[in-house]
Amino acid sequence: MVGIMTNFSDKQVAEYFRRSYAAIDGLWFMKVENCYGFEIALEVDADVWKVLPKIQARAMKSLKGLGNGIQDLCEAIITRLTWEGFEFQIERDLDGFSIIITKCLWQERMIKSGRKHLLTKNGRQNMPFGKLYLGFRDWN
Repeated sequence: MVGIMTNFSDKQVAEYFRRSYAAIDGLWFMKVENCYGFEIALEVDADVWKVLPKIQARAMKSLKGLGNGIQDLCEAIITRLTWEGFEFQIERDLDGFSIIITKCLWQERMIKSGRKHLLTKNGRQNMPFGKLYLGFRDWN
């Protein structure tokens, strides 16, 4: 049985875990929403995403051997966005950098599932797409 795993490339294994990551994020959200409503699910989602990126940032620093500088932070965010399949542009200046998301998979999933109306509420963005960067402010 041990040799079975060798039939998968690193790319296939990464894709499996990327899909699982996306599925679990959506699945738990929908289950909470079914039991307690959209507003509560959104609150719980925000709470989860206050913690998870901090864990991810520490793991990224450790796995890639990154330091505390702005270039290391930029590399970590670029790596994460790339791993998760986002499309983006980077604008660098003397003060640091900006990342413009040009293709957001989470937003696309909401639209594809017929839930586009949940993306905004009362004219404001409802989904915490900024969650990608939470925790990275604690980089140092």
